[in-house]
Amino acid sequence: MCPWKSRSNACKSNITWCLLRRQQCRLSYEEQRTILQYGVCQTTRTRRAVSCKFPGSPVSTYFLAFSPDGETVASSHGDHFVRISEVKSARCLHILKGHPRSVWCLVFHPSNPHLLASGCLKGVVNVWDLTQGDGKLVGSLSCQNVTSLAFHPTDMVLLIATGNQLLFWSWRQKEPFAMVESATDDEKIRLVRFDLLGHHILTGILDVEQPNDVSMDKIPSANEKPSTSRTVVHINMQNMEATVDNVTDEVIAEHSTTRVAMSESQSTCLFRLQWWDFTHLEIPNLKQTNMHIVARNCLLTNNTSADISSDGRRLSALVVKLDDGTKLCNVCVFSLEKYNLGQCLYSTTLGRNTFSTCFSPLGTHIIVGIACDNRFALFQEHPVDRTVAYIFKLCTNFSAEVVTLNVRASDEWRFSDLRANAVIWHPIIGYGLIAFGTNKGGVYFCHV
Repeated sequence: MCPWKSRSNACKSNITWCLLRRQQCRLSYEEQRTILQYGVCQTTRTRRAVSCKFPGSPVSTYFLAFSPDGETVASSHGDHFVRISEVKSARCLHILKGHPRSVWCLVFHPSNPHLLASGCLKGVVNVWDLTQGDGKLVGSLSCQNVTSLAFHPTDMVLLIATGNQLLFWSWRQKEPFAMVESATDDEKIRLVRFDLLGHHILTGILDVEQPNDVSMDKIPSANEKPSTSRTVVHINMQNMEATVDNVTDEVIAEHSTTRVAMSESQSTCLFRLQWWDFTHLEIPNLKQTNMHIVARNCLLTNNTSADISSDGRRLSALVVKLDDGTKLCNVCVFSLEKYNLGQCLYSTTLGRNTFSTCFSPLGTHIIVGIACDNRFALFQEHPVDRTVAYIFKLCTNFSAEVVTLNVRASDEWRFSDLRANAVIWHPIIGYGLIAFGTNKGGVYFCHV
C-alpha cells in the first residue's frame, strides 16, 4: 500500500481532521460517521452519578419511591425516618418522623405528588401531606406488620397488606371500611398493587402448599438466545463519574455457566400472583387460591419484587425454577390481558440474588435489582466493583438485550460490603434515570 494512502486512512479516523474537513465543507460520508461515533462514545462514556445530600447518618436505605411527577424521591432508612429528596438538586427537602420501626414500604399517590403513604414493621401506616413543612400527618392507622401499600388512582382508598389480611382504608377515617382474609393464617399477603386505572388489583400471597417441581413449562426455552451485546456501567464512588464500556460476544444464556444458586432463605417462601377484577368495586375473594392466577413460585422480598407496565398489559416478576435439583431465579414477563392471562412472554435465568424488578416508563426495558454476593468479589477482575442491577431491553422475538450496572468504589475497605437494597426507574419518559439505595444509607441517581 502506498504510504500516502495509509496516512489518508489514518487521518479519516482522526476526529480533529474530520472536524477540520467539516469546517471546510469537504466532509465525506466516512468522516461524518466518525464524528457521529465520537459523539455517541463521549455521551455514553462520560455520565455523572449524583448522591443525595442527607444530614446525619441514615445507616441503611431500605426502600425508594419516585413521585408521579418525577420531581422527588422518597427513601426509608434504618433510623426509622423517611427522607424526601429533590431529584434536580439531590437535596433533602423533608425528614418524616413518627414510625417506631423501620419503614418497609412507601408509595406516592398516582395523581398527587404531595401525598405519600408509609408503613413500618410495627404495623403503623402513616399518610403524609408533603406541602406543609416536614410533612403533615393527615392519617394514621395501627395494625400488624405492614408488607405492602397501594393507592387507588382516583378514589380515596389505600390498600394495606398486613399478615393474611387485606385492608381497604380511607385515610380520613379512623378504621378500615373493608377487610378480606386469605384462605389460612399462614397464607401471608406480601404484595398488593392497583393497575393504572384502578380496574384491577394484583396480590402476592404465600403458597403454603408448594409443588415439589417448580419448573415452568410456559417459560420460553433458554435456547432462544438474545442479542450478543452487553454494556457495563461503572460508577466511581469517589468522584461520582460513570463510564460505559462496550463488551461484545456475550449473551444472557452464558450466565448459566457462572450462575449462583439462590440462598435457601430466598427460595423457601414462594408466592402466587393473582389478578382480580375491581371494575365494579367488588372486594376480591382471596380464599379462591386457584382463581385468576398469573404466576406461581414467585419471589417477593418487598413491594418492588413485581411490577405492572404503564399500559397495564404486562407484569414482570421473579420466578423460581428448578434446574437439575437447584433452585434458580428467572426474570419473567407475563401477560395481563384477558385472552392470554398468565402467558409468559419473556424469560431469562439470573444466577444472582435478585430482589426487585421495575418497568421503564414506556415498558420497553426492565431493571432488575441485584444484591451482590461478596464471597465472589475476590475472583473479580476489579474486586471493588459491585453489581447493583441488570437492565433488559425487551425485543419482539422473546429475547432481551442486557446492560450490567456495576458500582465501583475507590476505597475498597470502606465499600467491601457495599450492596444495593433498592433500585427503581424514574417515571417520566425520556429521563433515562434510575435511583438506587445502598446498605450504607446512600441514595444515588444515574442516567442509563
